[in-house]
Amino acid sequence: MSSIARTRGRPRDAELDRRLLRAAQDALIDDGFERMTVENVAERCAAGKTTVYRRWSTKLDLVVAAVTSLYDVPVTPDTGALRTDLVASFALYLREDSRSQRVLAGLAAGMAKNPPLRDAAYEAIGGPFRVVIDEVLQRWVSRGEVAQGSDLELIGQVFPALAFQRLATLGTTVDQSFIERIVDNVVLPALTGLR
Repeated sequence: MSSIARTRGRPRDAELDRRLLRAAQDALIDDGFERMTVENVAERCAAGKTTVYRRWSTKLDLVVAAVTSLYDVPVTPDTGALRTDLVASFALYLREDSRSQRVLAGLAAGMAKNPPLRDAAYEAIGGPFRVVIDEVLQRWVSRGEVAQGSDLELIGQVFPALAFQRLATLGTTVDQSFIERIVDNVVLPALTGLR
């Protein structure tokens, strides 16, 4: 018997994976999480639902993969100034178009009713950005510009919460002006006591 293991089946088609994830994003935008189906996603790509299920075993897995694919792993900014680090960190949420924000809006109602979806989406989307914000805040604590004992966890949640509220409740997108208003009027005063 050969010591080289044989692989079964065809190798996965990366282009089909990309199209399926894009179709899942489109379904979230058009239908929202509750009405989105794996069958609909497959139809959008002229594929069978078994093709989707071979890649993602549940609808939740597909949705998390589709949302995660919208975001690159962020690099923590180090501009030399607390304000510009915060603005640059929050700006990592921005995209050239509003697609990612529209996909997230499609998740909003489903997340309220589905704790596993909420937890998975929070980790997939928020996790990498939370790490960036934590690193920035810890850096400025160590440099003495942010007081030891500041509630960094709460402060780190302010921007994502306001951005999500703006998107899900008001139906408006996050832009550079909104980011700067949050930094200047909420986050910096909370960190430094100055405005």
